[in-house]
Amino acid sequence: MNSHYEPKHIEKLFNISSATVRVWANEFKEFLSPRANPEANKHRMFTVGDVEVLALVSDMRGEKHGYEAIKVALAQGQRGEAPPLPPSDIVALTLSQEGQEFIAMMENLVNRVEQLEQQADSRDREELDKAREEIRRLDRLIGGLENENKRLREQLEDDD
Repeated sequence: MNSHYEPKHIEKLFNISSATVRVWANEFKEFLSPRANPEANKHRMFTVGDVEVLALVSDMRGEKHGYEAIKVALAQGQRGEAPPLPPSDIVALTLSQEGQEFIAMMENLVNRVEQLEQQADSRDREELDKAREEIRRLDRLIGGLENENKRLREQLEDDD
């Protein structure tokens, strides 16, 4: 699989800050792919090999080794073993940039549809409330007309 890890994945994998990702990428750039230290205005990306380098860096830093000792180990070909990513991040890694953009677009559309449904529900409730009020008004009017009709009938009967 030709996976590329974003800095956020590196942060999660090794429980480090974005600043530490940048420092390590710069400090150990001779052992990392060119995309780990891209040109200006390019996104930083890490290969599986880069993750193995950073895994060794993380392990050795955890053991309190300095950068020079880590560079010696890397120069001797030592590499670490990357911890597994959460499943949601693995799925994101396997998708192309276009696939990720499509999913993001679809998530935005789903959110928009939900918003529109909520607005429609709100408008429907308002219209229903107006209709109920109109029914109550008409019921009162009918009651008044029935009373008027009854009064007029009684008056007609009295006149006969």
